Amino acid sequence: MKCLSYGKNDPDLFLNLFERFSLVELRQDLAHFNYEQLNSIPNEYRRKLILTDKSVDETNLKDFVDKAIELKVMAVDLDVEFINPKTIESVSKLRSNEVQLILSKHDVDLSQKAELEKVFSMFDQVECDYIKIVYTECERKYIVDYISTFKLFQHKLISFIAGDTMKFTRMLSLVLGSPFTYVALDETAKTGDGQLTIDEYDTLSKVMGL
Repeated sequence: MKCLSYGKNDPDLFLNLFERFSLVELRQDLAHFNYEQLNSIPNEYRRKLILTDKSVDETNLKDFVDKAIELKVMAVDLDVEFINPKTIESVSKLRSNEVQLILSKHDVDLSQKAELEKVFSMFDQVECDYIKIVYTECERKYIVDYISTFKLFQHKLISFIAGDTMKFTRMLSLVLGSPFTYVALDETAKTGDGQLTIDEYDTLSKVMGL
């Protein structure tokens, strides 16, 4: 399955996406919508929305969580490093209010075994619905290590290696059990390095029989 990742400040275009896609991620840190604008999203579409804002920190996390619960979005993506005794109460409110939690960690180096073990242990701190791990671009010899991580988290894992040379891992992840992968409307709308466009995804999914 594909999830359209959106990061432009065009509310009309954003609202139209829900008729075309089963899942839509709003990169609020890129789109910079007024949160009140999100109230115009019809209720039936809000359950297709993943809310991501990389500008959130401990000072505004509670407000972010409260807004996600108010909107009744499908899921919220939070950096796993936010999980600590000060934030656990706010983060736990999401799932108790039927908002799924995606815990994510970016810029992970596959070549550093000690770092990998530390990152994996972070996800034991709180119950979540999905785990997202994005690795830095690396040599292809580390693909075996990448594949092995899927055995740890089963079908909760959304994971890929960043960069154009590793964009194939965004499709490989689906074969390995990821519930979805992120795509962009076109080359100008990418929200991540090496992200597939819709056309690329559709072409590859047909070839791969997905």
